[in-house]
Amino acid sequence: MLNVLAKLCWGRAIGVYFSGERVSITDVGNTVKGLTTLNQQSFDVAEGSLTSVMQEYIKNHGGRNVPVCLGLKPEQTFFITSGAEYGQQEQPREKLLDLAGFRNQTERNEVVVDYFKINKTKSSPGQLWSIGVCKKQLAQELYSAFGQSGFKNTILEPTPWAMSAFSTKLPKKHRSWKVFIQIFLNETGGLAVLVVEKNPVCWKRFSLSESESVEKMISAIRGIFIQSAVMLARPAVDGIVLQGPNAEQLSRKLYDALGIEVAVADGPGFIDSHCSYTLAMSAASKEGPEFDMFRELRAKPSITKIFPRKIAAAIALVACCMAFMMWQKASDLAGSYSGLKKQDLTHKWAVSKSTADIANERKSLLAETVAVEKFLSSRVVWSDYLRDLPTRLPLNVSLANIWAVCEFEESGKKEGGRKMKKYLTLRGITLFDKGQAAPEEIETFLESLKKVELLRKDFSKVQLAEIKWRKQGSAETAIFTIMALPGKGGKDEDKSGG
Repeated sequence: MLNVLAKLCWGRAIGVYFSGERVSITDVGNTVKGLTTLNQQSFDVAEGSLTSVMQEYIKNHGGRNVPVCLGLKPEQTFFITSGAEYGQQEQPREKLLDLAGFRNQTERNEVVVDYFKINKTKSSPGQLWSIGVCKKQLAQELYSAFGQSGFKNTILEPTPWAMSAFSTKLPKKHRSWKVFIQIFLNETGGLAVLVVEKNPVCWKRFSLSESESVEKMISAIRGIFIQSAVMLARPAVDGIVLQGPNAEQLSRKLYDALGIEVAVADGPGFIDSHCSYTLAMSAASKEGPEFDMFRELRAKPSITKIFPRKIAAAIALVACCMAFMMWQKASDLAGSYSGLKKQDLTHKWAVSKSTADIANERKSLLAETVAVEKFLSSRVVWSDYLRDLPTRLPLNVSLANIWAVCEFEESGKKEGGRKMKKYLTLRGITLFDKGQAAPEEIETFLESLKKVELLRKDFSKVQLAEIKWRKQGSAETAIFTIMALPGKGGKDEDKSGG
């Protein structure tokens, strides 16, 4: 079941707490339920058997490429934070070792060091630097043991720093504390850590016994008070947080002895399993600075290791996508060019003509096009007249002939000019008695035509052109002609030609 969980999880990390005689291992990873402890166990370690223990763990649980964080007993690593300002040309390592008391060059050569700069805090007057130191011989033995075990990504951190940075958060009503002392308890003693704005800066170990009660704990707290007064602009702390067995009972004793507010937090305290858990959380964390006292022991990475493969793969993928898009665009342009070339071959007649000849032809065709457009815009829809005019005839009048003309004719005033010729002729017949004047029906028909909106649109002048009489039996027949012409100077008359 464990192997299945290890394969299905992501963001896996391993924490190892080595106390010299016993090693505690915690394996964490992200699953669908969130961050989960995959495995937690402890082993007794004889001298020189750490390698075999870790090899057996890899064999059973895997994790060769998983990040591993190793922590030692607090007494085996030196951890402190110092406030100082350094220029770009100065070496923080040498300065920090000097402030930590390693003034002899021989001592400096016998230790491995790692440090990082803490983001400037409001509680400190200057820049804070955290430093972790370990004996070089011990660090080399551990580095070699984990390398032989098969782990490829192992770091060494001070256990107090990891415990304070990745332990239970402050109780809700004390979240506003900026500077406080965090105390992790166990059955025989504990660990006190000074925290400045979420950054562990120094620590002290103490022991507990029935006879001495909390005297050694108070002594450790007072020692941290002194370091806080030297390091920070504000010598006082906001409070003390207790975590572990008998925390409630000891909190009352501390309050009575020191007069400082004491809060109790949930957590197992300073035990091996909790130490390895916080180290695993440190290995899984990808935010913030981290200690690695193995850093000085590692060989400089080769170009193959530092080469950004993922970035190079991403750039290559983007380049391939751009190349494909450019190839597709070039193919489209090549197809368009081939089509235009085929069209160009069908116009070989244009090769022998100059640009001026083509421009003249274009001008002539454009003039003819304009003339046709003018004709079409001024045309008369005779079908509308044929449907409308016969309905306006009086009862005794019949329409004998309709003659309609709308066309362009050549004009002699200007070469190439054209003049609009447009008129409408209506011829009708009516009967009237002998001896009477012209029939009133003709006048009535003429007046009705002058009021026709359709006729007035194209022919604004409507007049009686002639009347002819014929005798037919006892009655006479009047044959009349009505002419409809465009108005003079109206929009229907085109004087300019075109």
